[in-house]
Amino acid sequence: MTKSRLDIKYRSTSGKHIIIELKRADRKLSGYELLHQTSKYRNALRKILIQMGRPHEEIEVVCVVGQPLTDWDEAGRRKESADMLSEKDTRVVSYQELLDNSYKAYQAYLDKKRRRAEY
Repeated sequence: MTKSRLDIKYRSTSGKHIIIELKRADRKLSGYELLHQTSKYRNALRKILIQMGRPHEEIEVVCVVGQPLTDWDEAGRRKESADMLSEKDTRVVSYQELLDNSYKAYQAYLDKKRRRAEY
């Protein structure tokens, strides 16, 4: 038996189904590759929802990457790539963005807590 890592997560929130695909931090791939890989998960979930009589429920895919997509190498291609992914309700977030956003959110929490303590 080989050891493999868990690189996909599923959540359902507010009637929306969210599939989170974690890519290796050093992996470089294109938006087309992401769509190809995540379409398997989307199609499997859609099939289950149809069987449950809930075919119209929204599915979103979030791909967490460590490297910019290869599509983004050329000027203007980042928006084009994001638009293509968006058509399939898929978006890309970097590990660094997640860390930065978490830090900012925690800092805002600490600031608010500190202001309450001053009153």
